[in-house]
Amino acid sequence: MKIQLSRRHFLKTASVTGMGFWVAAGNTPRISASVNEQITVAGIGVGGKGGGDIENASRWGKVVAVCDADRGRAQNAQKKYGLSTFYTDYRKMFDEQGDRIDAVTVSTSDHMHAPISLLAMASGKHVYSQKPLTRTVSEARKMGNVAAEKRVCTQMGNQGSAEESLRRASALLNAGAIGHVAEIHVWTNRPIWPQGMDRMTLESFSAQIKKDNPDHADEEIGKKKAEMAKGLENLDWESWIGAGKFREFYPRQCHDFVWRGWWDFGTGALGDIGCHSLNMAFVGLNLRNPAKIIAKTSGHHFDSFPKQSVVTWEFPELGGRKALIFKWYDGGLRPDTELLKDHGINPEDDNGSLILGDEGYMVGTGIRKGKTIDPVSFPPVTKSEFGTDAAHSLEWGNAIRNGKPETCWSNFPNVAGPLAEMILAGNLAVWTANKPDEEGELIEWDAQAMKITNHVKTSGLEELIHPVYRQGW
Repeated sequence: MKIQLSRRHFLKTASVTGMGFWVAAGNTPRISASVNEQITVAGIGVGGKGGGDIENASRWGKVVAVCDADRGRAQNAQKKYGLSTFYTDYRKMFDEQGDRIDAVTVSTSDHMHAPISLLAMASGKHVYSQKPLTRTVSEARKMGNVAAEKRVCTQMGNQGSAEESLRRASALLNAGAIGHVAEIHVWTNRPIWPQGMDRMTLESFSAQIKKDNPDHADEEIGKKKAEMAKGLENLDWESWIGAGKFREFYPRQCHDFVWRGWWDFGTGALGDIGCHSLNMAFVGLNLRNPAKIIAKTSGHHFDSFPKQSVVTWEFPELGGRKALIFKWYDGGLRPDTELLKDHGINPEDDNGSLILGDEGYMVGTGIRKGKTIDPVSFPPVTKSEFGTDAAHSLEWGNAIRNGKPETCWSNFPNVAGPLAEMILAGNLAVWTANKPDEEGELIEWDAQAMKITNHVKTSGLEELIHPVYRQGW
């Protein structure tokens, strides 16, 4: 029997915190299905990556509802899966279709992952949410806690987890194949979307055009207003903003891909790619509970992320793993050229990782020098003829059918939540590093309490730890 929990009922029975909803009592998932019974799935965010996520789920489940703030994308998905309607507001979808839905894919902008996923899990629905799981630290903790409490099957969309090479490399690290690790370096060419830009509004556009082209200002302003109105014909802007801070719609500024570069809606390069490139080392070395974090960036104005950054975490000894340093480089920045050359890495490589141990080192998922440990035990991978991304989704589907949440590599309680917490704590240091090419303030971090323990002058950090949701969301 499927259990329905409407949004109205949920708001009555759930306790409300400063960041949104907690878990409602008495609602448990139908965690497994017989071989002959299809798992029903809804897609929330069904364009771009979200289109792939719901398509992968359709290979092992039945799509019964789709939702996207972009009406065109929602309608395309509706037609593709032969549905009678589509939604732009996930709350309405849950109200009207909640009793038909076993599981949901959540592939929206980062700031809406937690509000949607928490509501779904509270009603006993299984969740596949895109990386970096959440926008803020405490949301990641809450996602793990609710998933564990409700015993739902969860998976974060870092699909490289489904590759045998990643799982084997993680197990080799854990087994000490390169000895005790002292340093980790990871670099990326992200962002490949705009960052470090100024926000545009109709008011700022009007002021600029009046200055630059006063004779045709009224005409240009009229064209811009028409463009804005046209954009809103196909976009439910209220639903797109959702729990985030409201701002005026401006063409091509947030929707669709550009949202990644704004602090209010995205998590920058670190959030976007970190859950992919840090996944193997995080699991293999148990990279929890960093004690200190500091960053240097190209500068930012607390609205858009910087174009480039270097972030350094210091991890104390934990469970037999010695203390180590982890450094992240984005925007085309890289580790020292000689360090890369000394370890056989092309200094021009756009993306890569180097893990240094006292008995060897690892480049990517390959041991270049170290001890022979064979065989090494790691969780078996799920295979799919449609590739790694589909296999990652199928692992989630199999967990639902078998009633085994822990069999998902990137389940929220054990991996995805703690990994996101570590990564998003790095963004606290990026926030303080607003002056170009100057180190920001040192963050002394109590990971268990999710609290900065030293005096930091930069304001605004609290909302990157504990967000405030817009009323009604």
